[in-house]
Amino acid sequence: MNQAQPDLRTLARLAGVLTLVVTAIVLVVERLLFPASQSAAPLQEALYGIAHRVGLIIFVVGFSVYAIYAWLWNWRPFSWLLRIPDLSGRWEGWYYRGLDNAIYPTCHEIHQSGLQISATAFGHMNVARGRTSALRVDSPGKLIELTWTYEAERDSPDPGGTHHGTHVMSVITDQHGNRYLRGNYYNDRQRPDGGRGAAGVILVRYAGADCRNGLNYRKDQWAMLEAPKELVELRDRRMK
Repeated sequence: MNQAQPDLRTLARLAGVLTLVVTAIVLVVERLLFPASQSAAPLQEALYGIAHRVGLIIFVVGFSVYAIYAWLWNWRPFSWLLRIPDLSGRWEGWYYRGLDNAIYPTCHEIHQSGLQISATAFGHMNVARGRTSALRVDSPGKLIELTWTYEAERDSPDPGGTHHGTHVMSVITDQHGNRYLRGNYYNDRQRPDGGRGAAGVILVRYAGADCRNGLNYRKDQWAMLEAPKELVELRDRRMK
């Protein structure tokens, strides 16, 4: 179920290094074995030809793989072959905060390539910036899970403002083809009672490829105009 993403930047660098190494070895061998022999010219040409071809193949293959994962990973047919889901863009919605049993607007902005993925969550009072992240995908590509750790920042003397946590989100698609990220968050923030730790539930809908680097909440233009029923019901149950 784990989707491995090899370090293809390293692969591309190795391709270039191997090209230089192979060429250097052939040149050294030529100097040692054929210092000034004119009769060795055909063999020299053959060695040069092999070196150039091997080097070119290594470089082209390495660069091509890097280009696919860096730029072409979400283009067909590469997206079919690699099976890396494209979650990049802006996701707008709501989250239930267990700390005060309330519902607030939130948005997640995701930047992604075939090599890496990073996320930032904007809330009504703070910003959670991703530190590490991972995608989990089953072999048919139907079950997609994004897990990312974050550090939340808040311009406030509130001691719970700066804290760390984790989002565990799953991609779901409704009957109309709308995509959502749904899941939970857990953090180590300080609570008013002196303890540490809080949790909540998040549901955000894909709003487009453009990121705005901020919440920018507008009630009449929000991807989810109203708080989802499941969050409202959760809040009401906790109030009883």
